This record gives sequence, C-alpha cells and structure tokens, in this order.
Amino acid sequence: MSERRTMAVQDGNTTAETHGGGPAASRAVRARRTAGLAVLLVGLLLACPWRSQAESAFPGLPEPAFQPGSYFPVSQASLAETAKAGQWVVVPELTVTSWSGVAESQWNPKPGVEYRQTAIGDTFFVSPPGAPAPYGYLPPLRVRTVGFGLLPVEATVRISQRRVNGLLIPIHAELIDDRLIGSGDRAFSETHLEDAFEVEIIKVLVDGVDVGLEPGCRTARPAPVRLTGPAYVVPGWAVGDVGGYLQTLDPTTYYNPVFGGQLSGTMDIPPFTGCVTKSGDDLSAMLTLSGSGPGNRMIARTKVCGALPRDEQGRPVPLPTGQYTPALSGCAGPEPLDYPDRPAD
Repeated sequence: MSERRTMAVQDGNTTAETHGGGPAASRAVRARRTAGLAVLLVGLLLACPWRSQAESAFPGLPEPAFQPGSYFPVSQASLAETAKAGQWVVVPELTVTSWSGVAESQWNPKPGVEYRQTAIGDTFFVSPPGAPAPYGYLPPLRVRTVGFGLLPVEATVRISQRRVNGLLIPIHAELIDDRLIGSGDRAFSETHLEDAFEVEIIKVLVDGVDVGLEPGCRTARPAPVRLTGPAYVVPGWAVGDVGGYLQTLDPTTYYNPVFGGQLSGTMDIPPFTGCVTKSGDDLSAMLTLSGSGPGNRMIARTKVCGALPRDEQGRPVPLPTGQYTPALSGCAGPEPLDYPDRPAD
C-alpha cells in the first residue's frame, strides 16, 4: 500500500459488550455499541529507531523517525475474542494519531513493476482524560469471564503501548505499492503488523463483589499481537481515485493506512502476576486461568480522515489529548463490525 498506518483507541470507562456470536444478535448489539473500536489491543510491530528526545509541544511522543510525513487522525472499530470465555468483546469507537509518509521510491524494482513506493506509518493512542500519560493509553475496558469455571468475574483492563526511556514505541507498519507495467494497475501488498501491549488489571469484581485489588496486577510480559491486512489490486482506470474505488469494495478485502480497511489476527495473553488484594489474597492464578492463553482472535476496521490537524503555522500536529473518540475528534468512525458466527458445536 502506498502509505502506512494503524490505530487503536476507545471510549473511556464504558463497558465493552460481550456476545456469544450469531448474525441475529449482531444487529441488536450494533445499536448499543458506539461501533466497537480498537481493541486492538493489538496493534503492532517492531518499533522504528526513535530519537531520544521528545517534541516539547507533544510530551511523551518521540520525534518522527522519518521525513517527509504528516500526522493524520484515524478512527477504528474493533472486536476481540476472549477465547476461554467463548465471547467477543466490543471496544467503543476510538481515534488515534498517526505519522505517515513514503519512505522509499524505486523505478523498475523487479520485472513487471514500473514503479514502487514503500510507505510507513507510526501510530499512537490518544489517551482519555485521567490516563497516566497524554498519549499511549486506551480507555479502561470491562471484560467479563468466569473464574475456575464457576465464579463470574468482571475485570477492568487498561491497555497501553510500550515505552523506552519514557517515550512511546509506536504501532509501526510498512506497505508496498507497485504500479504494474502495461495495465497501469496498482498492486498493494499484504500488511503484516506485530507488536506487544502492556496489559494491566485495575479492578476485579468476583460474583459482583469488589475484591480490592492493589496496583501492580499485569501480565508477566507484554501481550504479543499479530495482524494481517489482505493484498489487493486497484485497476488502472481507478488509480486516480484509489479511496473512492476502495469504498465500493467489501472492507474485509483490503487494508490501506490512508483509506482504511480491515486487519485481523490474534493476541496472546500471558499469565498474570502481582494481582494481590488489600487483604493479601493473590488472584494471579485465577485471572491467568480465566483469561490467559494464545490465539485470541481480533478484528480491527479503520478509517483515515482527510482533515489534518494543524497548528497556527499550518504544520501538521497530532490529535490533542482527550480527542480519543470519533465524536470528539470529528473523525467519523468506519462501518460497524458484525460479530463472527459462532462455530458449530
């Protein structure tokens, strides 16, 4: 693809809905969700080399690692599976800020390809009010499951991006856009994103009772995420309006960091540690049994907004802290996702 980007954020302190699946229920749930946003708890890939100094105007963000580029607002709707509970969680709509640009251009890089662009994008969560830092945090999610197969457990979970020396490691993606000889078609590569997120549990209710969890309950290591967007071809007659052409397609059939689309993949949830209550009980084993494990599926659908936020000098700037939902940022969300059908028993 000819540019790069990713996103993930969400509506603060709202309860993520859970659903067992099935097309009949998905329509009713759609009316109750603000278009599930980026669970993403997922997000993505190996960080670019970042400079060691934060921009003074945007505390906590590293300086862009590549030029030229611009900040873009992105909205996202997402679903994530809690495999052990057999449920899907909807994250309310969210927006993120992404620095995107073309990293490399080549003429005739291989037979059949006239021109190739490699685009990259680095994305940062826009934190909700009350978060520990202005960027890098999703709003808290409430996830319901069952402990030891018997007790209903509701956990309030906070997801955040990793940091190095106080600066965020971005969600990073790269994409190849080839203009084909003869037809003039543009062939966009698959997008592969890998990253890992900090996962912290800040509150636990067991059978409706607050257990008084102390700070420090988190996964033993960051939770790995792997997402893929499909490859696709834009015919030569449509290359003058790639975004308009993609809007005529099923969003599950493409992903483009500038025009949106869909990513899907899995998240592995490591064991939990440090989950001690004020009375001294250690709930780490229960939470590990209830929620940890590999292969939790996730789906993220994105939409990139055309209006760039700019400062008084007309320079592109990241979305301000607090503009963490489409309603607050003015970046309309993508088409809501339907719940996947439940596998046949």
